[in-house]
Amino acid sequence: MEPTGNVPVEEIRATLHKQQKQCLDILDALSAGQGTLYHVRMSVQNLGKIDLYQWMYFLVQHQKRHLVQLEKILQEWRRQKAKKI
Repeated sequence: MEPTGNVPVEEIRATLHKQQKQCLDILDALSAGQGTLYHVRMSVQNLGKIDLYQWMYFLVQHQKRHLVQLEKILQEWRRQKAKKI
């Protein structure tokens, strides 16, 4: 999701929540340990090879960070809008 300025904040927020839920659903489905059998290479911060559980956890935490960022942007926008009124 590359920022374009053309998508409403609420739609972005909904998409991020949906993606976060998908990650959590996958983790629930792999609760018997199957996620340790699959590895991915992460170039972010030189993490190297991580298993599927660690990767999914990374994705969920990354989404949470974006949701917090969006909330801060929305609050700032509302403050600016209120000042103009």
